Amino acid sequence: MEYSELTAGEFDTFVDSQATGSFMQSSMMGARRDGNGWTMRMVGVKHDGAVVAAALLSSRNVLGGFADVECLQGPVLDYRDAPLRTFFFTRLEEDLKAHKVLSFTFNPKLLANHRDQDANIIDDGYTDADVVQALAELGFEHQDNTEVDANPLYLRWYFAKDLTGIATPEQLLAGFDGQATRSVKKVLKSPIEVSALAEDELDQFFAVMRHTGERRGFDYRDEDYYRSLAHVFGPEHIEFLVARLDVERYEGELAAQVKTDSAALEKARAALEAAPDNAKNAKRLAAAEQTWGSSQAKLADLPKLREDGPHAVLTAAVFITFAGETVFLAGGSYDHYSHFHASYALHWHALQEAMARGIRRYNFYGTKGEFSNNPEQHGVYRFKRGFGGVVEEQTGYFTSTPNKAAEKARETVSVLRGAVGSLRSKLSGK
Repeated sequence: MEYSELTAGEFDTFVDSQATGSFMQSSMMGARRDGNGWTMRMVGVKHDGAVVAAALLSSRNVLGGFADVECLQGPVLDYRDAPLRTFFFTRLEEDLKAHKVLSFTFNPKLLANHRDQDANIIDDGYTDADVVQALAELGFEHQDNTEVDANPLYLRWYFAKDLTGIATPEQLLAGFDGQATRSVKKVLKSPIEVSALAEDELDQFFAVMRHTGERRGFDYRDEDYYRSLAHVFGPEHIEFLVARLDVERYEGELAAQVKTDSAALEKARAALEAAPDNAKNAKRLAAAEQTWGSSQAKLADLPKLREDGPHAVLTAAVFITFAGETVFLAGGSYDHYSHFHASYALHWHALQEAMARGIRRYNFYGTKGEFSNNPEQHGVYRFKRGFGGVVEEQTGYFTSTPNKAAEKARETVSVLRGAVGSLRSKLSGK
């Protein structure tokens, strides 16, 4: 076996063929980060001329020529292959030391266990304990998962759907729960249209993301980030989708619905007047009044819809396809249009595209719920769960200090700076 740097072509060809590959471990993602405060290197191991292990290393200078390095969703290799694992990580640590690396952090796309859609652990004998122990023996410390899960910058829980063996829309729909099935059938009959945004139309996506971020009170990526993704991944790997409402068609259908609901209401009133003591007639009238009220509320919303143009944007999202999976990277919606359930239309469209391309896995990406001590995000998990799939808990994050003396010096400098800052605060307060 031979450890060496890899070309972009060698790197992408290998990672794209691996079940544990990720778009985060791609030369495209490296190109996006390169020059943005980070320097990229692609290294790996070849056996008989074929790549068998690879890692995209992101390096950032921090102190006196030394650097911190991270490898997101990697390195990519068969972690059960003990000889390969030992050879690769031993050579990698030597490489990092030679390149004056202070700290190295990585989080491989390795499952901690097997879980079902409700996050219950499946008792099938699978465990990551042997790999965690082997990496520890090689000098890589496994970070405490409780602390990792409490850090909003770290991601360890995902929700994914295996598309293997699903060949038709009917088979796909059969795997959804009741709520998702009803919602998909509803949007398929509605005047909602899903299409891809061209690069000069991305402002529509940005507007949705800004609205969603401000509404939910979280920081969202800026336009430069998404434009850079669009540039480096290109149309082969990235797609910005938007769901719009055909307002004219919607108005026509709503007018017909209002007419039907009004007629049903009059009929229910007449029936109750003819038999005022009939409990069933009373229930029918209550139901008819509720349905009529709903259609009247929709009528009241029409002026706002018209303001948003003939094709009102309801929701938008960005998807990246690489290494045999389509990833729902980010998305948002206008809350005042939530009753259209347009997100179901968006994911249904993306799932159909993934199936047509022969993609074996649909990754709803990060998810958190009560199972990961984030009950406030349980609703997002429940939405994703509706499409069928499983919760995935990854092993987590590992760290090492290739240059221990220099890292110790950095810690000392940090302590001294803290002490000086504390002293200055005390002096300024006198």
